[in-house]
Parts: sequence; structure tokens; C-alpha cells
Amino acid sequence: MQTLNYLTSGGESRALNLGTGQGHSIRQVIAVVEDITGCKVQFRISSQRAGDPAILVADPSLAAKVLGRRRSIPVWKTLLGPHGDGTQEIGPSNSPSLLLQA
Repeated sequence: MQTLNYLTSGGESRALNLGTGQGHSIRQVIAVVEDITGCKVQFRISSQRAGDPAILVADPSLAAKVLGRRRSIPVWKTLLGPHGDGTQEIGPSNSPSLLLQA
């Protein structure tokens, strides 16, 4: 919501990294994709390519400065929804919720 509020109040449209500042392995990301989609991801392990960084972690400090917040949970936890099962309730808090399956 901070992003939407920022933009609708006249904030400049710009690229911001919304990561947590914590790294995750490729295997962790693959496992989450498999959990969310229910599909097995085909991959093969190979040696590191020339020029590949050993570690790459997002720096969310500019987003924290511009939006006044830091992401405290990994993006995939958001994708999995508040129930952790890929479902998301939508609708006003005073009406019956619609349950969406990811």
C-alpha cells in the first residue's frame, strides 16, 4: 500500500528494489515455485559460469528511504498468501470474502 500511496500522492515513478536484503539459493526459489504452481521444475546442476557472482542480494535501502518501509517477509510468502497455501481472500472486511486459488 505504501507504493500505491506514494504514487497517487504525486511521487515520482521510479525503479525500486523491494527485496528484503537477505539472499536465497536457487534451490530455495525453485522449491517455492514448485509449491506455488504444483508443477515440478526441471533443472540441471552445472558449474558456475565465468562472470557469475558467487552471491547476489538485493539492496532495499532506496525503497526504504523513498517509501518509508522495509519488506520484512520474503516475496514468496506474500505470493503464498496469508494462509501460506497459495490462497488469498479479497473483498471488503465487512463482506463475505472471496477465496482465490493461485
